[in-house]
Amino acid sequence: MRVRVGSFLIVSALFLSGCSSTTPPPLRNTKAPAPPMKLTDLEGRVDVPNGEGGMSCSDPVLRNRSVERFHDDGGKEFDLGVIELSDDGHVSDLIQEEDVLRRLNEIAAGGIGNDIDYTKSPGAVVVTFVHGWHHRAKVCDNNLACFRRVLQALSEAGTQARDPRPVFGVYIGWRGESLHGQASVLTFYGRKRTAHRIGHEGGREVLLKLDAAYRTLNAAIKNGMKHPVTMVTAGHSFGGALVYSAVEGALVAELRNLEGPGSIHAVGKRAITCGGQSVRPVRPGIGDLVVLVNPAFEASRYNYFAADLTTLGTYSINQLPVLLTVASEADSAVKVAFPAGRILFFSAFPWLYRGMSDIIGQGHYDPQTTHDLILTDNAGKQIHPGALKAVKPDEADDKTIARCKLDIKGDHDYATCACEYPVPTNLASALNSPANEPKMTLAGGAIRMAPDEEIVLKSRSTTWDPHAPFIVARASPDIISQHSDIYTPRFVTFLAGYISEFLKQAESIDRTASDPCSARVSTAAP
Repeated sequence: MRVRVGSFLIVSALFLSGCSSTTPPPLRNTKAPAPPMKLTDLEGRVDVPNGEGGMSCSDPVLRNRSVERFHDDGGKEFDLGVIELSDDGHVSDLIQEEDVLRRLNEIAAGGIGNDIDYTKSPGAVVVTFVHGWHHRAKVCDNNLACFRRVLQALSEAGTQARDPRPVFGVYIGWRGESLHGQASVLTFYGRKRTAHRIGHEGGREVLLKLDAAYRTLNAAIKNGMKHPVTMVTAGHSFGGALVYSAVEGALVAELRNLEGPGSIHAVGKRAITCGGQSVRPVRPGIGDLVVLVNPAFEASRYNYFAADLTTLGTYSINQLPVLLTVASEADSAVKVAFPAGRILFFSAFPWLYRGMSDIIGQGHYDPQTTHDLILTDNAGKQIHPGALKAVKPDEADDKTIARCKLDIKGDHDYATCACEYPVPTNLASALNSPANEPKMTLAGGAIRMAPDEEIVLKSRSTTWDPHAPFIVARASPDIISQHSDIYTPRFVTFLAGYISEFLKQAESIDRTASDPCSARVSTAAP
C-alpha cells in the first residue's frame, strides 16, 4: 500500500508540474534598435547610448528591444534578434517576430525597399539557437550571453577567413522554467511536454518563416556566390526537443504502405532507379543544417530518421547533412536522470512502453548512434586531456545593481551578463583550414585544436554513406563535459569547422536539383 501511495504521489507531482498557467507576457519589448554597442559594454553593464538621446545601463536598454546591435573588435557589426514563444505554442508577439525578420532581410540584402541592389547584397550567416530547460529570453541569461560571444567570434573569424558576410543571430526564447528555486525540478515533465507542443506549433512556424526568408534571399541575391545566405539552427536540451519537433513536423510525411493497407510515416520519398541503381531523392532540411546538442527527448522519436538510413537505395551526391545530433557521454541529465524519469513514467503507465528506445535519451541509444566525437593526438591515438574549465565571470557590484535597477535577490535579474567560457582562439583556422592541417569532411574528419590535439568526428561504420543526411555522434567528456557545457571552446571549434566544410560543399553542388537522376550518385553502401 505504501508503494502504491508513493507512486501515486510521484505521478501526481509529475501531472501537476505539467499544468501550466497563462503564459506571462514577452520579456523583450519592440522599440527600434539602439545604436551598436561593444559586447564588453553589455557584459560590464556600462552606460551606452539608449537610442533616445541619452545614456543608460546597457542591460535595461536591450530589455526594451528584440533586436540587438553590436560591433565586434574589428568594428564589423553583428546583430541578434529575439523571438519569444508562449506555452500554448504561439509566437508571443507578432510585432517582435516581424521586427526580427525585417532586420534579417535588411542585413542580408544590404538595404530596404526599392533601394536594394541585389548584385551588391552582402548575404549573411544566420545562426538560430533555441535554449533548454531553466533558461529564457532575458538579456543576461547565461545561454544568451554565451550565444553572443559565439556570434562575435564567428563575425571576427569570418573577416580573418576573408568571408565578409555579416553574422545575424536568432535566439528563440520560451519559458524554460515555470518555477524557481528547488521546486524547479518538478517542472521536468511539464517543460518537456511544453517544448514538444511549442515545437509542433510556434517553433515550426518560426523556423519555416526563417527558412522561407533564407530561400528567398538566396534566390534574389546575385553577388557571385551560389549560396550567399547560410542558415544553421541549433537546439539544446528541451530546446533540442523543441527544434526536433519542428523538424519532424516539417519533414516527416506519409506514404502509401506497399506491403499492406493504409500508409506509413517516412522522412522522404522512396528511391527511384537511375541507370540500374536505386537512388533516394534528396532529403530536404530547414535551412542548411539543424544541430541538436544534448537533446532531451526519447530516442524512439528519432526512429523515422534512423529508419531512412536503412531504406532501399543510396543517397544522391547532391545530398548534404540535414540533421546532426551530438550527445555527450558526460551528460548525466539525459544519460542517467532522463531514463530514470522515463522508468518512473512507465511504471505508472506500463501499457505505453514499446521498447528501450522509449526510455533512453536521444543520442545515447547505440542502435541509432553513427559516429563518435573524440580527441586524438597527431598520431591518431585517442587522448583524454580533461575538459577545459569554465571561469566564473565577475558579478555585478552594489553600484551596478543600483544604477541598472537589478533585482538579483528576487531572481528576476542575473548577477552577471557574461559567459563563463572564453572565445576559441582558432576559429579562423577552423573556418578556413590550411592545406597542411587535418581535414574535416561531412562524413568524418578532424580539426586542429592545439599543437598535439585534434577534434575527430569518426564513423562507427566502415560502410557509412558519405552523403547520409542524418548523423548521431557521441561526444567525449573532454569536449562536452556535462549537460549544459555546450559553449566549450572545443565544441564551438568543431561546429565552426563542420559548418565551414558544409558551406564549401554547398557551393560545389546544385542544391535546387529535385531529380536524383540528374546528378551523379554516391557509390557507398547504406
